[in-house]
Amino acid sequence: MKKYCKDVLATFLSNANRIAVICLGNEFRKDDAAGIFFCKELQEKNIARVILFYAYSSPEAYILKISEDAKISHVLIVDAVDAGFPPGEILILEPSDFSEDTLSTHRISLSYLLQFLKKAGKKILIIGIQPHDTSIGEGVHEEILKSIKRLIRDFLYCLQNNS
Repeated sequence: MKKYCKDVLATFLSNANRIAVICLGNEFRKDDAAGIFFCKELQEKNIARVILFYAYSSPEAYILKISEDAKISHVLIVDAVDAGFPPGEILILEPSDFSEDTLSTHRISLSYLLQFLKKAGKKILIIGIQPHDTSIGEGVHEEILKSIKRLIRDFLYCLQNNS
């Protein structure tokens, strides 16, 4: 796990044919909805080569569809990740950061899902946003929204400059 830098996103998106964005989170647990809010913001941009998957807490529901779609070359996963950093900190996670024993709010181990996507030849990047509050409730804190907007801005910039 390392701190986010736009260059990592730019490198990841280089040569991307079609990009699946898997958005994870629970809209009823405040900042845990960071991935879902990212998808909602990105959906407004209507980018032809980006397919959004609102996976909530069940990414396994889309893994087969994504892995079998030969046009999808890249998979971006966005989720809230509590790693003890300041709220809103954006993190890059590697598939190696997940083991079979990694605690998760998802039904199937992310490690297994990442292995499955990798075997299908997909290039994978996982972005985590450090939450401030994941208690029951709706809406995300301002620092989380700022991070989401930064990610959207960087994502659009990188897509434009890598096409």
